[in-house]
Amino acid sequence: MLTERMIEYTIPDKPSSRLQKYRLTKKGAYYLKKRRENNCISSATRNNIDTSS
Repeated sequence: MLTERMIEYTIPDKPSSRLQKYRLTKKGAYYLKKRRENNCISSATRNNIDTSS
């Protein structure tokens, strides 16, 4: 995910810092949103719920 730039370091200048954390980028947030939307549609289809409205 780091190489796809979906997450990034909180301290980019020190990637091996013991305080290093990761945060979601805008690209990562967009990806998760679309994935959740697709999962909801897939679940509705599996459960035979009418999603046409």
